[in-house]
Amino acid sequence: MAKLQNYKEQLDKAQAKYKSRKEAYAKAELEIFSKYGRLKFEELQLKNNSRNLDIDELVLEQKAINKNLKQRLKAEKLNEQIHNN
Repeated sequence: MAKLQNYKEQLDKAQAKYKSRKEAYAKAELEIFSKYGRLKFEELQLKNNSRNLDIDELVLEQKAINKNLKQRLKAEKLNEQIHNN
């Protein structure tokens, strides 16, 4: 019984260590993505030095680009369906 208790304690310790490392990994990953996003934003500002960029402006621009791309893809898919029939 003592061995079983010992194994259970080792398992509990290992699970706690795993959980702690998993949380640390998630935190580090979030921090890295945050820094990457900030660097990409700064890169865009440097590329577009003629105008002062705002993050909200960039989000709106990207949404407009995405909407345009979706419309183009939809039109191409419709056109392909017409040609296939």
